[in-house]
Amino acid sequence: MSASRLATSATAAVKARSKKNPAESLQTTLQWLNKEPRPVLNNIRALSLTYTIKNAHFGARHFAKEDLPRISYANQNLKIFVDRKHQETEKESVTPTMSVEFENGDVKDINMTDKTSSTILEELLALDRSS
Repeated sequence: MSASRLATSATAAVKARSKKNPAESLQTTLQWLNKEPRPVLNNIRALSLTYTIKNAHFGARHFAKEDLPRISYANQNLKIFVDRKHQETEKESVTPTMSVEFENGDVKDINMTDKTSSTILEELLALDRSS
């Protein structure tokens, strides 16, 4: 075997080993979706989130990225609406909010300004327990 061919097959072997096994990736995703506390919402019909796309509302954006998929997975019938707004100027102010619609029709808002995603999740779970 020539040196160039040997190098090529060695490179291919390294690439093959470095690729993730799809089964491992799926298992990791399912573990993440089912991690505790499992966000099961028994008394909530719908969630509606509003926040800006960039530069602000980090906690709300992180909540939408990290916690909302877990909430959706644990609550298959829950309706989720997300409105990601562009903040054009400093004068335009978008307050990051989450409207929570309960099964009985009541609606409550959670102000997500300057809150971490874990705090937002805790408030949502507390609202579900209290209703």
